Formats: sequence, structure tokens, C-alpha cells
Amino acid sequence: MRTKKQIPAADELATLAAQSKTEGAKPSQVLRSCRLQFQNPATFEVTSVYLTRTDARRYRVKIFKGGKCQMAQYVEGDDFLEVLQKVNDYIN
Repeated sequence: MRTKKQIPAADELATLAAQSKTEGAKPSQVLRSCRLQFQNPATFEVTSVYLTRTDARRYRVKIFKGGKCQMAQYVEGDDFLEVLQKVNDYIN
């Protein structure tokens, strides 16, 4: 008989994260890609942003507005946040 896997409580997750940082453990999973959607409340236009990590410092970025591709290029960065900050002008 299979049992459901219990999700740890928030305080347990914080403890596990703190332990992994102090022990120098590497994460078992790394974020590879993400998709974000923004909507302009005045015009209801949807902007979709697709970020995919291709190399250690290289990301593929695709931005669509109203179903049309506005940008598709590779961007260098240390993490997803840095890449988003670099392409912020295309999103707005």
C-alpha cells in the first residue's frame, strides 16, 4: 500500500535550507527554465517572458507581446534575476 509523501512544514524547510548552506551541500535540483506572464491592466495586453538556461552564464530569452515575438536572443548573467533586470526594457 502506498502512502502519500508528506510535505515538510515551512519551519522545517528553513531548517533544511540552513543546514545545506552550512554543510556546503549542493542542491539536487537547479532551475532550468521559467515562464512569466504580465498583463497590462489598462489595455489587457499580455506579455510572456520565457527564460531558459543553456550554459553556466548564458540564457535564452524570448519575449512575446500580443502573440508577436518582440525579442529572441541569448543574454549573459549569473542568475535569472540578473537576466530579467537586463531585459526589463523589453518587458515594459
